[in-house]
Amino acid sequence: MAAKNIPVSDEQSLLKIHRSLLKAWWIFAAVCFFVVAISIFLVVFYINTIQNVIAATGSIPVQSSSDILNLSIPVLTVFAGFLVSFLGMKRFENIDSQLEGIKKELSDEYAKKFNELNASKKELISDYTDRLASLERVRDGIGREVEKAVASHIHKEGDATICKIADAHAKAEQDIKRMEDSVLDFLSDYSWLINNKEELDKIRASSIQELYEMVSNAFADEDKNAVPRVIAVVRRTIDSKELLGDADHFHNLGTALASQHYTKEAVGICELGLTHFPNNMDLISCLTLYNAEIGDFKSAEIYAKKLHEFDRSVWNWRAYTFYIDYCNYLPGTDVLKKSTLECVADYQAYLPTEEKAYMAAYETYVKYGMHNEAIDALKTAHNTLKVTPQCSTRLANHYLAIGEYELCIEAASKALVGNAKAQASVETGAIFGTRGLAKDARILEKEMKNEPISQEEIVSALKDLLLATKFGYAHKNITQRILILQQFLDDPIENG
Repeated sequence: MAAKNIPVSDEQSLLKIHRSLLKAWWIFAAVCFFVVAISIFLVVFYINTIQNVIAATGSIPVQSSSDILNLSIPVLTVFAGFLVSFLGMKRFENIDSQLEGIKKELSDEYAKKFNELNASKKELISDYTDRLASLERVRDGIGREVEKAVASHIHKEGDATICKIADAHAKAEQDIKRMEDSVLDFLSDYSWLINNKEELDKIRASSIQELYEMVSNAFADEDKNAVPRVIAVVRRTIDSKELLGDADHFHNLGTALASQHYTKEAVGICELGLTHFPNNMDLISCLTLYNAEIGDFKSAEIYAKKLHEFDRSVWNWRAYTFYIDYCNYLPGTDVLKKSTLECVADYQAYLPTEEKAYMAAYETYVKYGMHNEAIDALKTAHNTLKVTPQCSTRLANHYLAIGEYELCIEAASKALVGNAKAQASVETGAIFGTRGLAKDARILEKEMKNEPISQEEIVSALKDLLLATKFGYAHKNITQRILILQQFLDDPIENG
């Protein structure tokens, strides 16, 4: 019976325990049966013995009653044990039948579960196969798309490379032609100077102011020999150090020469002026920038340090602009970037209404790849200052490039207003060209959307483009845009 406490982990263990108990019960029952049979035999034998005694003596022995009782107790006990054995065997037969039923149910349940698991396995295998096939299709599709993309990219890159090579070749040809023209002009100028040395010796200027007027007139003169003549006089003046004037005349002459790319001569004139006015901020500023432009960074650094002998609170626009331009000629470093931007901040703080402070910020940001900050500098000037021809022109070009045509037209219009002064800050033709192209693009944009286009809009765009060409903004595309716009007019405007 103690076997009931034995842990059973599975059906096979349970059946094994049950068979062991059944075998024990059978042995116990056999022993009980054997004991009962012997007991019955002894009872019968004892009763026969008593009967023989009674027959012989004619009386019942005194201990016979107690002997019969003592004998009956073990007989009854054995009989009870036999009965229990019999009932236990019946119970085990019932347990057998129940176990057989459980075994059958478990077998059926196992068979059912096995079939279900087998079906699930088949479904999983089928699903896995389908998914694998789907992934293979996706992989093949991606592979084809990648191949197409790579082929397309290679094709585009190849075309772009060819275009770049063609552009570089065209630019190289232009540079070579420009160099050839420059050499021919130099030879022509030199030839004229050699052949007209006596006439050249007669050309004199009594002061730097007069020489400045001569230079300005020569640059405006259509006579091709006018500039070589006056430049020769400038060089003679630098060598002889013979002319005098005030500081403004010296740096004005230097600025005029530098604007026409006679930068070396501009340096000579400014150095001559600095011998007479050693603490003039404008001359020091000009020498800082002009030396950098001709590649003499050692001299430029000397004048930059001299410029810093003045406190920045007294710097004028030329000192700030020329010094920042000099810094932006130098190779960019983190230290230089920081110091240049600090100078820009001082520029805007001490001269808050000066447009050039924001142009200096724009150019510095562009040098260091900070394009968003560069555009923000232009927007700040455009939105806060009244006169901003340079910033508004750059901003208009930016808006034209990104397709913000209304904003481009507004910025270009403000640039034209700000450029209405004796010395223009920006080429007027370039501003008209930018605004005309924005109006042109807006008209074609309306045509794409099937929106109405007025004749006034077309005439306005054409006028801007025609003015651009008259003011020297000569680009092939401008002429093409004029021809395109004329197709929209009821009465075409002639270019000229």
